[in-house]
Amino acid sequence: MKKKKTNGYSETYVNPLDELDYERYSEMMENGYTDSDIAKELKVSEKFVKRLRQETKKYL
Repeated sequence: MKKKKTNGYSETYVNPLDELDYERYSEMMENGYTDSDIAKELKVSEKFVKRLRQETKKYL
């Protein structure tokens, strides 16, 4: 019998990008907040903020 393929995420998984307030993130970056301050304020990990900052630099 073949195993059923799954996406690896539980049904209760919440993608941080869905919950992120991009306007607030942009304002905080413009005002010179550190990654750790942004992470605390937006309730995400500092690692996530660093990756997000790198991705936004690519497109700006």
